[in-house]
Amino acid sequence: MFTTLKAILFVRLSSAERDYAYLSTMKKYATYESILKQTFYRVLYQAGISSPETFATQDDISFLVASYRKLKPRPGMPEMFRDLRHAGFEVYCCTDASPDRVKGYFDQAGVDMPAERILSAEEVGVGKPDQPVYAMARQKVGADSEGAVTVFAAAHAWDCCAARAVGCVLIRRHTGIQRSNHRFALRKQIRHSILHDLREGSV
Repeated sequence: MFTTLKAILFVRLSSAERDYAYLSTMKKYATYESILKQTFYRVLYQAGISSPETFATQDDISFLVASYRKLKPRPGMPEMFRDLRHAGFEVYCCTDASPDRVKGYFDQAGVDMPAERILSAEEVGVGKPDQPVYAMARQKVGADSEGAVTVFAAAHAWDCCAARAVGCVLIRRHTGIQRSNHRFALRKQIRHSILHDLREGSV
C-alpha cells in the first residue's frame, strides 16, 4: 500500500510539472503550486478511484500542498553552500517555485539564503525550462561582468541543458534513477561534472 501511495504522489508531481511546462509553452503561465492543487483528482481517477471528489476533500488537497512546503534538502546541501561561500562564491537559487516557498525550505534547513538571491520563474512569467528564466538568472547574478563565470548545478539533465543554452558551466547531481533512453540523449548534449553527493561540490 505504501508503494502504491508513493507512486501516486510521484505521478501527481510529474503531471503537475507537465501541465506547468505545457501552459508556459502556450503563453498561459500559471504557478506550479496552483497547478499542483488541480491535478490531484485527475491522478486519483487515473489510479482507479471512480469518484475522487468523495474519496478526498479540498481540505485533504490543501493539507498535501502545505506538506509540500516541508520538504528537506538533499544530503550535503548545507555543507556545500557553506564551503562555496567560504571560497568566495556568490550562491543564488534559480527556481520555478514561488520565492516564499523556497525561502521556507532554506529557513527550515537552517541555511542562510537571502530572499533577493532566490530567482523565481514567476519574475518573468514563464516556466522552466524556457530560456527566459535562465537568461533572467544570468542577468541578476551579473554573469556577463568581466571575468565572471556562472556555474549552474541541478539534479535534472533538462535543467542543465537549458542553463547551458544561455552559457552556464554545469554541475549535475546524479540521482541514480535517470536511466531511460531520453535521459541518456540529454546527457550527450551537455558536458558537466556529475556529483553523487552534494558534499562532493564543496570546495
